[in-house]
Amino acid sequence: MILIGFSIRSYILHKRKNIELENAKTEFLSLAAHYSMTPLAIIRGNISELLTPEASSWSKSQINSRYLNIETSSTRLLILLQNIMIISAIEQGSMKISLHTSSLTDLIDNCIASFHHLALKQQITIKFNRPSGMNSVMAEIDQEKLRQSLTNIIDNSIKFTKSGGAINVNLTEDQTKYQIDVADSGIGISKNEMGDLFTRFHRGTSYLNFDYEGVGLGLYIAKYLIEANGGRIYVSSEKNRGTCVTILLPK
Repeated sequence: MILIGFSIRSYILHKRKNIELENAKTEFLSLAAHYSMTPLAIIRGNISELLTPEASSWSKSQINSRYLNIETSSTRLLILLQNIMIISAIEQGSMKISLHTSSLTDLIDNCIASFHHLALKQQITIKFNRPSGMNSVMAEIDQEKLRQSLTNIIDNSIKFTKSGGAINVNLTEDQTKYQIDVADSGIGISKNEMGDLFTRFHRGTSYLNFDYEGVGLGLYIAKYLIEANGGRIYVSSEKNRGTCVTILLPK
């Protein structure tokens, strides 16, 4: 009787977990569709305006404003689609990690550069702080996977940092590891949310009082890919005083 009761309870718990996961996936698909439509609408709208006869008389700043909207929206859309492809590969068990000697400094430089227009539009400063003497740091990494991890982390920082804020990316090393810190001056994370940060589809409670786009996959994917690179990821934060995400990579 005890074994039968235990089996029934286990079945119910397993069933409930599957239902909750399916509900989360459904919500994710809905959010993904919604947040892909928004940048597509912005891109299409700005292209349509640039193709009107009136655009020939616009000032350079008016034209550049439309191009900036197109660039920032395409960046958001690209990040979303990349995350969807990665989560699909993770769930299908087809994710492969290929380690090669690559430049961490170049990777960070290129990643920050990809956010130039988005940061400009949000009026946020992103700075890469190199210690003296560290012109180029080489490490055994899967460059594209680590780039996506850092992209998701910086994207999160931009989402939760208000206009006029700053994001500082620091790279340091010791005898055993490399350390990348992404510190922002954003709205921070409450203590009761910290435990769920790396959970799939987690969007926290901040989105209720702070307008941002997201489907709750960024940090989950970042953690998965960083650990697949042999590294670790930590988050420290204080409400209304910013957040620091730390990546540790072994030498």
